[in-house]
Amino acid sequence: MADFKYLYELYEKEIDRPFNPAVNASDFKADTVNVEIDEYVFTDEIINNIYHVLSAIRDRQTAHNGIWINGYFGSGKSHFLKFLDYCLHPDYNTRALARLAEAVKEHDPLQNPQSRCEVTVADVNALTDWLRTASVETILFNIGSVANSNTNQQKVFTEVFWHELNRHRGYNTFNLPLAQYLEKALDEKGKFDEFKQKFIDEFGWNWKEMAAELANTELDTVLEAAKDIVPTLSIDVIRQRIVKNDFPLTVEAFMNELRTFVASKPSNFRLVFFADEISQFIDNRSALLLQLQQIVSDLHEACEGKVWIACTAQQDLSEILGDCHISKTTDDYGKIMGRFQVKVSLKGTNSEYITQKRILEKKGSAAIALEEHFDKIHSNITAQLLLPTGYNTYRSKEEYAAYYPFVPYQFTLMMNIFDAFVAQNFVDKEVKGNERSIIKITHSVAKDTKDQAVGDIISFDQFYNAMFRGSLTTKGQKSIATANKVIDSYNVNRELGERVLNVLFMICNMDEQQRRVFPATADYVTSLLMRDVDENKLKLKNDVQGVIDYLCDNNILRRDTLADGHTEFYTFFTEEERRVAASIGNQYVDNDFMANLLIDFFKEYLAPQNRESYCSSKFSVGGIVNGKTFLTSNADISVDFVLEYDGTVHEYAFRNIENRLAFFMADGFSADPQLRNRLTWICKVRKFLQSPEGQSTSDTRKAALDKFRQMASDEYKEIQKALKALFNSAQVISSNQQLAVASSTKDKDRYNEAVARHLQNVYPYAKLAVGTSVPRSEADLKSKILRPAQKDEYTGVNQTLSTPETEIENYLKRRGGEANLKDIVKGFGAVPYGWSQEATIFFVNELVRRNVREFTYNNAENPDRNIIANNVLRDMAKFMVKATKEIPQSVINDFLDAWHDIFGDASSPSSGHPADIHNWAKDILNTKIGIDQEAINKLGGSSSPVAGWLTESIELIREWLQVRDDEPFFRRITADRAKAKKLMDETKQVRQFADNPSMLKAYEEFVKFVGDNRDNWEYLPSSCMADVEGLRAIITEKWPIDKMRHYKQMKQSLGKALEDMRQALRKRIEDKLTAQDAEVAAHAAANDVEYASNVRAAITRATVSSNIAVLQANELSNDWFTAEISHINAEVARRNQPKPKPNTGDGGEPKPTSRVVTFRLQTPSLSNIKNADDIEAYLNRLRKQLINKLANLNSGDEIQVL
Repeated sequence: MADFKYLYELYEKEIDRPFNPAVNASDFKADTVNVEIDEYVFTDEIINNIYHVLSAIRDRQTAHNGIWINGYFGSGKSHFLKFLDYCLHPDYNTRALARLAEAVKEHDPLQNPQSRCEVTVADVNALTDWLRTASVETILFNIGSVANSNTNQQKVFTEVFWHELNRHRGYNTFNLPLAQYLEKALDEKGKFDEFKQKFIDEFGWNWKEMAAELANTELDTVLEAAKDIVPTLSIDVIRQRIVKNDFPLTVEAFMNELRTFVASKPSNFRLVFFADEISQFIDNRSALLLQLQQIVSDLHEACEGKVWIACTAQQDLSEILGDCHISKTTDDYGKIMGRFQVKVSLKGTNSEYITQKRILEKKGSAAIALEEHFDKIHSNITAQLLLPTGYNTYRSKEEYAAYYPFVPYQFTLMMNIFDAFVAQNFVDKEVKGNERSIIKITHSVAKDTKDQAVGDIISFDQFYNAMFRGSLTTKGQKSIATANKVIDSYNVNRELGERVLNVLFMICNMDEQQRRVFPATADYVTSLLMRDVDENKLKLKNDVQGVIDYLCDNNILRRDTLADGHTEFYTFFTEEERRVAASIGNQYVDNDFMANLLIDFFKEYLAPQNRESYCSSKFSVGGIVNGKTFLTSNADISVDFVLEYDGTVHEYAFRNIENRLAFFMADGFSADPQLRNRLTWICKVRKFLQSPEGQSTSDTRKAALDKFRQMASDEYKEIQKALKALFNSAQVISSNQQLAVASSTKDKDRYNEAVARHLQNVYPYAKLAVGTSVPRSEADLKSKILRPAQKDEYTGVNQTLSTPETEIENYLKRRGGEANLKDIVKGFGAVPYGWSQEATIFFVNELVRRNVREFTYNNAENPDRNIIANNVLRDMAKFMVKATKEIPQSVINDFLDAWHDIFGDASSPSSGHPADIHNWAKDILNTKIGIDQEAINKLGGSSSPVAGWLTESIELIREWLQVRDDEPFFRRITADRAKAKKLMDETKQVRQFADNPSMLKAYEEFVKFVGDNRDNWEYLPSSCMADVEGLRAIITEKWPIDKMRHYKQMKQSLGKALEDMRQALRKRIEDKLTAQDAEVAAHAAANDVEYASNVRAAITRATVSSNIAVLQANELSNDWFTAEISHINAEVARRNQPKPKPNTGDGGEPKPTSRVVTFRLQTPSLSNIKNADDIEAYLNRLRKQLINKLANLNSGDEIQVL
């Protein structure tokens, strides 16, 4: 490389030469033509398409003469069109075809197997031979530049092509009548040049340049000059047509014009119209497209295939049809597609290839030197340029020589940046990631760096040069303006600051997909700034990071993290985001706010419970973060998540309190200041979003707020990973000692294990309250308290106190022998015991059961076990635990003797403890109350005289149960021994009586018999009265049990006497009514009255009652007989009564006469009336009789009830 000092010395072509990758259709200056022919870059596609078009023009084998060339903006279609023109134009075709022949040789598939070239040198030679003899004229124009916007849209293409034909012939292009009627007329007579010269000679006017002005201001002079040259011209007619613009502008007229023009040419003549950018001109106007197809359609027939129209467009023809809303199903679609039979689609040439050929092509010696140099620096370049996948450095020495001093990745990256900037309207739309833009920027950078030393490479920031800045739109300039102001104040290294900013501005504004591939990390930015492959990359990266941090601190950039969780990348804030970021930066975050964030994290991460179970208890847990508590206040144990501490872990452990567990993370947290900064930033964002300013609903502000909300959320996710790592590596301190927790134990398992071991340390006596005998619930405790004492439960080997009982007994002795139960429970729930209240109460109760201690409840001594069981947890403070009082054994013995005598029960309590004996007795007494009450219910309730003994027994037992203290209880029962024994014997027999179904049923029947016959006793003879009185005594008899046999005998005797009396009365009633029935029948027969006897019903009614008084009254009654006779007499009277004369009143219909009908109600009741329901039933029967009778009477009749 010693032969080359500066970069410009390496290039084959002069790097400072004028260069414009954009082709101008009207520019035919010599330098332009030379560059456009000599530097045209051929590809297989271009060679094939050039030959395809030229051979079609030559051969005239197509049905229509339209050529459609399409390619995206910057793909080279205008250059392709112009090279076609050069190939056909007689002034340039020799050079152009020679270049084409050279390209065909270079792309010969025999020499280059990868080539897809289908054209041979012989094919090009044949074209060259044809053009030597052919007469070819070309007309090249950009239709957007020449079309008249004021022209009738139905004729615009006809006018354009006609004007361009006239321009080609030297005529004016603004007035067709002037061209056709004057200029053409002069030309056809060979006088047009003389005419133009005349104006120069006489007036100093250049006709070509001044024709439009002269036609408007000096028309008479113009016409007179023409007539001087050609006297036969009818200038008056021509004047009128020019003034009125009178000319038939039609396709047909144009075809005639072309036909005439072609006819004047040799037989091998060709005329080609090259119309550039025609699709942009058509846009979506279908009328223009249809007009164009008509011209192309008529062209072939009118000119015998000698005239062609070649158009360039950014879309293929089918896309243009779609834009014009011309459906495939229409005739127009097929016509238009068929008119352009020659179609060329340029896919675009690799911009890097074109750039290498036109800009970066090296001298032969330079290429050799570069290839040799590559072997020396290859490893350095690979190490220095860290790039994402898809962005390549040099892969071979040939590639190094071709690209140098540029690096291959730069072209890919620049294309993506151009496309993204266009999409955001940061640059003009013409600047795209295409060949033209890449070539242009590459040439610009190559010129800027031409004096750079050979050996250095182009850094990517050098693409952000004057040309690039000049292409920025106002929006693009504004997007970096604020950042430029900020970087101007970067005093550390302003030049580097600008370079870093420029690179970030370009890559941070790529589209999202490309940013994911090429994120703006410090490493990538450093690689993009590399110029010297031997540069200290670490120092450069540190300097770059300093610039980035400065931009972040000034709210130009924001930090994000890649998916790996630790690599930062950067993006630009928008202006609105910058304002929000500034407001966020001004937020003050106090300790509580950050602590709350950390508390939320630990709650979600570890799900700590506010109570933890250990042995028999559940211990309240309080959490601490940065001095702020959560979960529970004044908890049994606390868990401190130590993130900040001014000291070592050993100093913390030394000062730690007994019940506190700590996860010491302060070492790791202080070692990562960035972590605290990130936490602070998240807190600031959250605080800002909670403020009124953070609640804005304007679109721009809301978008910015949403952005920061998402950023904070994403950052929090990353922070969580760091905090989890700190937790999992934290040293664990329980009280004053460090716990060794296995490193494999992570997250919640680590927390749970540490808490469990901490509880073991704090509550070493907790295991004493664990076991199957120790209750774990309120129900279990109640069961334990109420359980009966078992024989030898507290004697023999069980006489010794258990360890928990001993602990409590010692506690009581230290407290003077007695204590409130609540204080005992509190004391043994604390360190170092940690017993549950159920366990502690159970152990105290065991001391009571052992007769070592006793309870008082509400100052009452020895409360019942049920009272203890039901109230001990709820009313703990009302229970006192005292030493047991001694009861003389003689009192206990006397009680047991009395008990056995009263109840005849030889059983004894399993324990000799007074309280147990008391409880044993109370259990039995409560059971006896239940048994006696059940017997009372069987006897019909406490109103039964027999139940009196049971009621008396229950009342006595309840008096005993009211005595709470053991000794008074024993003495009271002993004192009531005689009375109680007699009462218990009586109640025993009563219960037996109540439990005997047959005896109880008989008793109930006797009582009912007495009640049912209370009105009949007085009618019995005096001989029965003794039995009557004897049986009636059962109603009040308290002890009927011994007299049941006698009651039965008296019931049978009295029942028979009563029934005999009733039967005699019923017989006499029946005989009497039967005799009366015969009399009624005879009376009816004598008076010729129909008689239906109802005597059986009368007999039934009269004899149904069991009441002797009623039967006697029925025997004496003649009511039935009287009623029947009266009924017959009334019928006789009715028949004998004379008929009254009709009363017609006013001469109308006779009025019906009313009558009184007698009716005898059947008044005897069918059964005895005992209550209101029986009365209602009786009255209903009478009512029914009356209603039925009324139903059979005439209107106006009345009833007289007998």
